[in-house]
Amino acid sequence: MTIKKTYVSVSGGGSGMDEILNVEITEAYKQNTAHFKLECRSYGTFTLNDQIIIDMGYEGDHANLMYGYIDDITATRRPGIYEVVGRDILKRAMEHWIVTTDLDNPWSRSNISAEALVGALLAEAGITNYSGDTSNFTYGTQYPVEFQLISSWDAIERISTIIAWRCFAKNGTVYFKDIRPVPGDSYTKWLKAGSDGSITNISNENSTDNLRNKVVVFGRSGIYASASESSPYLPEGFYKTAIVSSELIDTQSMADDAAD
Repeated sequence: MTIKKTYVSVSGGGSGMDEILNVEITEAYKQNTAHFKLECRSYGTFTLNDQIIIDMGYEGDHANLMYGYIDDITATRRPGIYEVVGRDILKRAMEHWIVTTDLDNPWSRSNISAEALVGALLAEAGITNYSGDTSNFTYGTQYPVEFQLISSWDAIERISTIIAWRCFAKNGTVYFKDIRPVPGDSYTKWLKAGSDGSITNISNENSTDNLRNKVVVFGRSGIYASASESSPYLPEGFYKTAIVSSELIDTQSMADDAAD
């Protein structure tokens, strides 16, 4: 039997973080950013808001799993042990506020695709490593898209909600894609039990808590659309409704597309 040693290395805006005792990285579909928590004996020259890159795995088989920024560094109750926590690169979009020098003339764009609009809002927060899929959805065709006194991330969330797309970060790049919270047809479940067969119980659950099979869309000046579909996971004729309401929806065709 080959025993592999674990490996972890931290680099970025500081240096000297060593004797890393524990690493946690958490992410989820509905979680705006991935979060990390490090426990170490020394955080070196790292400080708040420093960029951090966490490379981990096994010796000879490891990769960068987190590109983020530090939110907090605290001493734990254990003597000589520090906790370093933070979020991925989208932290910058959440903390950057769009405010123009003239409040009567907000940040605006016209006739712009959803993916280009998201890219422009990310750029306001200094995030340029970005890849957006083609949405075939155009904003600001009748009225300019305007944002004022709002974070870049909240603006992106409004754009994403209308077409049910997701904006997320992975390995230092921000993506804008049509990703649904359900497995596709090719989805498989697998588990490597090991040679000793020590696993005694496995459970898998599906929940309809977040399922929505009807959407109602409201836009400017009485613009309205809806769409629904029966679900094999709900009783016949039963609908769980999602409501999308935004001034950014300025044509009937846009509302129809959003509902579809």
